[in-house]
Amino acid sequence: MASDATGTVVADTRTAPNGAQAPGPPRAHEPAMRRSRVARALRRVGIAAVLLAVAGLTGLYMLRPPAVTVAAVTTRDIAAAIQGIGTVEAKTLVSVSSKITGRLVAVLVDEGDTITAGQLVARLDDAQYRADMDRAEATVRATDAQLRDLLAGARTEEIEQLRARVSIASATRTLMEQDFQRVQNLFARELISTQDRDRARQAYDVGTAQEREARHALELALQGTRKDLIEAGRAQLQAAQASLVLAKEKLADTRIDSPLTGYVVSRALEAGSIVNPGAAIYKLADPTTAWATVSVDARDTAGVAVGDAADITFRSVPGRVFRGRVARIQREGDRVTEQLAVDVAFAEHPARLTLGEQVEIAIRPPVRRGATALPLAALVRRPDGAGALVVADGRLHFRAARLGIVDPAGWAEVLEGLRPGDEVVLVPGLLAEASNEGRRVSVTRAPVGP
Repeated sequence: MASDATGTVVADTRTAPNGAQAPGPPRAHEPAMRRSRVARALRRVGIAAVLLAVAGLTGLYMLRPPAVTVAAVTTRDIAAAIQGIGTVEAKTLVSVSSKITGRLVAVLVDEGDTITAGQLVARLDDAQYRADMDRAEATVRATDAQLRDLLAGARTEEIEQLRARVSIASATRTLMEQDFQRVQNLFARELISTQDRDRARQAYDVGTAQEREARHALELALQGTRKDLIEAGRAQLQAAQASLVLAKEKLADTRIDSPLTGYVVSRALEAGSIVNPGAAIYKLADPTTAWATVSVDARDTAGVAVGDAADITFRSVPGRVFRGRVARIQREGDRVTEQLAVDVAFAEHPARLTLGEQVEIAIRPPVRRGATALPLAALVRRPDGAGALVVADGRLHFRAARLGIVDPAGWAEVLEGLRPGDEVVLVPGLLAEASNEGRRVSVTRAPVGP
């Protein structure tokens, strides 16, 4: 290279004898390029070294036993409180309707009113039913008089009348017989027609029948009243009395009374409405039979029994707890939510009880003394059942357990599967997966308590 007069470096462009460009002296920027390449290579080596170190450390971290905190299954008293939210229902909820068809003339109570058993709550128009009752009473009086007359028997004047009737019928029959004989003689001599003879015979037969009927009536009167007539009279009287009872019942049905002591939930009809049998006029509830139906996780109902105490908090009275007890545990649960309905009866309740009101309930079964207790933080739920991860010889093992009641303090009763002294993993997280069965762990023991 050479420099011109200004000091600028000029490359040497001399050519070789064969015409090719001859190599000139070394260029000035080549050392810098070599240094740059070296620096880039060193950076690559450094990055690779860092990556290898990170990979190594990660491998060591992944391979080292995970640290777990364990607590021991212990023996203690467990007082459960099974929580649930439910609604107020009435065991005795009655729809009041009419037995007969009629027009409402009075509707005497309204929604929310307190009522007593036997209280008049509505009336129907009773004019027709009162007339039917009067007619039935008159029929009873008439049939009763007829029966008394039959039982009294025939009187002397009646017998004399019957005897006179027999004499008249006998005389008439004799006269008819004589007339028939004369007609027969005339017919034999062919002096009268066949039609005249037949007419005379018919008159004679009628007279004979009348005499026979009169004599039979006299015989009955002399013998006394016939038993079958008395029985027929009694039957007629019973039928009339039954009709009277029915008429009185229908008249009474125009008065609609409350069947219970409680309050009116709803009112469906007003005065002037036509009522048909079965159509609801009121819906009534008995507050003494009210209870709350609460849905409880089916897994928590193992320790619940009828009669267990319960604390009830009404939405309308949030600052007060009312007492209750378990009245019924239903036998069929919800197949989707896996909850079971438990009915809790009220030992006490607010003065104003509202059906459908939401309540919070804590069911408190009897305290289990000296129960085997598992910290809830160690509970593991798997598709095949509940249990806990037990650490034995530094390795994890899932052990299934059958649990009872749960204590709000953080303990679950163990019925079988775990023993006091077993060390279980608290908050196992992903270690609860079945793939970690038998995995070695680093153990840290927790203080006493869940």
